[in-house]
Amino acid sequence: LVWSPETVDRAIVGCERAVDSKTGVISYHREGRPNFTCHPVEKPYLIYQVSSANPELAAQAASKVAQYVAGIDLNCDCPKLFSTSGGMGVALLSTPDLLCDILKAIRAAVPPQV
Repeated sequence: LVWSPETVDRAIVGCERAVDSKTGVISYHREGRPNFTCHPVEKPYLIYQVSSANPELAAQAASKVAQYVAGIDLNCDCPKLFSTSGGMGVALLSTPDLLCDILKAIRAAVPPQV
């Protein structure tokens, strides 16, 4: 398995999806910059890593890419100030009820095989 780079929920939720007709590469981009790219051949191996402190946004982010990945990973171990100050990453371990709510929201938002 291969994990994608961590993407904050808000970053992917506001993205547009485009498919390159020549290569088949799927790109989620905003303002001309890709936030997440993948290729259909990667689906059986690719785990999408999302960072979130909000169940609804986490679910939206997961459902946006679910058809192109094998699984969704909620990042709960990033110690960087950017993540922890927003209640994401390792900060989620201090709020187990929120952590569980996010996981339940993601699980409900994506097909059972993801």
